Amino acid sequence: MRSVLAVSLFALLAACDRGQSFDERYEAEANRIDSLATNMQAELDQQLNASFAAGRLTPAPNALQTNRTDEQ
Repeated sequence: MRSVLAVSLFALLAACDRGQSFDERYEAEANRIDSLATNMQAELDQQLNASFAAGRLTPAPNALQTNRTDEQ
């Protein structure tokens, strides 16, 4: 009986793992969201550049230019 109690207590303590802190979870999720946003922006830039190159899209006169290199 004591051995069953000891094993049960050990299993209970092992199951009570604290896991990640709030700050660790927040940082991981922020990194994941930032990565998704970067990938979405890259895909959008690629599609816009392809449309522009194919002549299906003309930039508006006041549009912001992306992927522009300023040589000064």
